[in-house]
Amino acid sequence: ISVYIISFPFAFRKFIFTINPQGTWTSYLIFPFIHSFLLYMGFYNFCLGIPILFFTLAYWFSQTAPLNLKRAVLISFLLLLLYFSHFFVLALFFLAAVTSLVIEFFPRNRTHILSSAKTYSNKQEFYLSYPCRHLP
Repeated sequence: ISVYIISFPFAFRKFIFTINPQGTWTSYLIFPFIHSFLLYMGFYNFCLGIPILFFTLAYWFSQTAPLNLKRAVLISFLLLLLYFSHFFVLALFFLAAVTSLVIEFFPRNRTHILSSAKTYSNKQEFYLSYPCRHLP
């Protein structure tokens, strides 16, 4: 249990710094989630898989170079750790990886959404009006 309690905030912090290096304050938002219901119910494999998931996602998002043998072995080892910790955590990784690949594959829609968001004064106005703009 102590491995989970120590590694969970560090893994989340590494993941946040991989996505946004200036996001120091957002890395502290994980502390209320350390002592979760799943930990107290005894789902220790799932709880140990969550830090591994954040380490794997941090590695996945940090790699921009082409895949070589060293990177393939490391990602395979991390995926094997995810598989042996809990299958649902592995499924969460695949969901995040496929989502990131789809976003990178269709950059036109991403820039269209971001450019249309700049015309609104605040984010709430953009999020409330976005579904209405795409109605038939």
